[in-house]
Amino acid sequence: MTAAPADVLVTTQTDADAAIASAETFAASLQHGQEALVVHVLLGGARNDWETMRAATVLWAHVRHAALAWAPRHLRINAIGVGINPAQLNQAPAVRATQADIAATVLAMWQLPSMTGQIIRLG
Repeated sequence: MTAAPADVLVTTQTDADAAIASAETFAASLQHGQEALVVHVLLGGARNDWETMRAATVLWAHVRHAALAWAPRHLRINAIGVGINPAQLNQAPAVRATQADIAATVLAMWQLPSMTGQIIRLG
């Protein structure tokens, strides 16, 4: 039996609960054995934007745990971290990631079928 065509869900919500709910709904909608990929795009915040950092931490935890839970179903999940994190604010400025960088990273995640449970940091 051949699996149905693959699907990709990319979430960009800053609300971690909404992003997780979207991922869980997507996962539940897939047919058994259907290959799919979920990518959370985590947007960095300002120096004291602790709410955004909290959301990024929750989503990162979700990626690690969902990767283990969903692996038997051929559903992969990864994240892309975009922007500056608080630990790097006193260092030299980073090059900002572009939309093309994000798209290329999602494509690379798709083309590497063994990649799941990872976060790739851009900019």
